Amino acid sequence: MAKKQNRGFNLGRAWFVLVLLIAVVASVIPFNQMLVYLVLAVAGASIAIVNVRIVEEQHFLLAIAAFTVICLSVIMLDIASGNLEILLKNLVAAFGTTGFVIAVAQISKISLNK
Repeated sequence: MAKKQNRGFNLGRAWFVLVLLIAVVASVIPFNQMLVYLVLAVAGASIAIVNVRIVEEQHFLLAIAAFTVICLSVIMLDIASGNLEILLKNLVAAFGTTGFVIAVAQISKISLNK
């Protein structure tokens, strides 16, 4: 019988909720955008380090890449404007960093195995 996983509120989920909260608040209330990007990038890297397990890395990386392409396409096609555009940019800043950290981990694993 499979061991039941703990589905409580852990540090990885806290970082994920923090990213979403900061992205939404920063899209509504004007802040220094570079500072917001820095905080979101640190939180995104923390998601990659704390929340993503080794067996999930490839699937998570693919999902992040698809999410980033969709968000950037919506921004570039001028479908999103105003607060929605800022929200999408904030999410790309956070989850783009998450994807970068996971991609570097994958590349280092491949290079160390050869």
